[in-house]
Amino acid sequence: MKLKFVFFFLLTTSLLIAQKTKSVQLLKNIDKEFYQKLSDSGFLFDFGEDESGLSVKYLRRGSGYYIDVGGSELIINGEIKLESPAEIKLFKEKSIFIDQAKASGKPDNVVEKIVEGKLNKFVQDNCLMHQSFVKNPDMTISQLVQEAVAKLGENITVNRFVRFALGEQSN
Repeated sequence: MKLKFVFFFLLTTSLLIAQKTKSVQLLKNIDKEFYQKLSDSGFLFDFGEDESGLSVKYLRRGSGYYIDVGGSELIINGEIKLESPAEIKLFKEKSIFIDQAKASGKPDNVVEKIVEGKLNKFVQDNCLMHQSFVKNPDMTISQLVQEAVAKLGENITVNRFVRFALGEQSN
């Protein structure tokens, strides 16, 4: 009995994922202009890792997601400004650097220079496009992308990346 249920669940889940993936693609095509406007406004979409939609993602992870049903037009019109997690992190780091520099008792003009240097180092270490390319540490990822654009004659955008660190295990 249990084996039949597991097989039925796996079969229906596979069919559901296939159907949801088709539905997501259909909706993305129907509302292409709308999604483009949101994207241009800085909105980050999440249709699931395999583009099967949030309902399948919800089933896989067993947790909830907030789905915006009313704020999209406000984002497109600029009435709501989106802040990326990176901008928030940078703001927090800047506050920490200011407090540290002021605690040293240095004059304000020196504090500004110290904070600027620390922020530049933070961005270089934490923002992908400013990080050194592993195969050529003298080149940043941004320079690598520009070099590829020049060679290929096509525009290149980094949409996603995966970070691996020595000693980490994948989930």
